[in-house]
Amino acid sequence: MVSTFFRSSRAISFAFILGVLAASGAVAQEGIVGDWEGTINSPQQGDIGMVVHVTASEDGTLSATLDVPSQAGFGLALEEVTFEEGVFSFGFSMVGPGTGYEGTMSEDGATITGMWSQGGGSVELNFARPEG
Repeated sequence: MVSTFFRSSRAISFAFILGVLAASGAVAQEGIVGDWEGTINSPQQGDIGMVVHVTASEDGTLSATLDVPSQAGFGLALEEVTFEEGVFSFGFSMVGPGTGYEGTMSEDGATITGMWSQGGGSVELNFARPEG
């Protein structure tokens, strides 16, 4: 009887810890949720503005879409969207394998500084929250 009690208590404690960890992951994701604007400076095409829209499901799983207004691209699905230890990344295989982004969020959560990779090359791409 005593061993059954301890096993039940351990199971409840384990379930509680898992719940806390899942909730803390969801809370950590909230810092990235929202809209982010950035611009790539392309020698061939000039400045290319981008807007990433990041959302999180109840379990903390992230998803995102990309708008590229100058190229009439809106709501383009991004893959493998993650935000871990201050690093935001996503893939964008629609334009080719290996295309994506990785950047680090500033301490104040206002900007993300990183690199856009495409076609074997990389270019700086920094995001900030939209003004107003």
